[in-house]
Amino acid sequence: MILRDLERVSRGQLQMVTVEATECVAEAAKTMTRHHVGSAIVTGEGGKTAGILTERDILSRVVAAGADPNLLHVSDVMTRKVVACTLDTTITRAQQIMAGHRIRHLPIIEGGQLIGMISSRDILAHELSQIREIVRQQSRMLSDLETQHPGITAIERDSAGRVVI
Repeated sequence: MILRDLERVSRGQLQMVTVEATECVAEAAKTMTRHHVGSAIVTGEGGKTAGILTERDILSRVVAAGADPNLLHVSDVMTRKVVACTLDTTITRAQQIMAGHRIRHLPIIEGGQLIGMISSRDILAHELSQIREIVRQQSRMLSDLETQHPGITAIERDSAGRVVI
């Protein structure tokens, strides 16, 4: 399955927050908090992508360093090399990219334009949805089997609660 098939993506819900490279880190953090996101695309001159700012950047380069987020610009702490994918990237490949680069947010670029962001949480939600669907299908199969052969799915337990076969 490819990213364009993820429910959030197919519904056009590719939330992407941007911050300016010249704004202070404190303001960027407030923007990220307000939008409930863990990363923001950093734009520079002419609105071009200059990097990405993540919670990890703020923690490691500002908080842990004891720096004042009101005095630092986003460009001072952002990650300059942006790792990205396309809508035709498979979910498995997106996971590999995230794991290989130790990142949780992956920008999506289509036709040279930045169109959104996918997170590891989005992928996990998709996988959970698939697992729930498998469970529903198997439950229906068991129900049908029980209808055709009453008692076949009954489970007996011993006095300790263990399943008896």
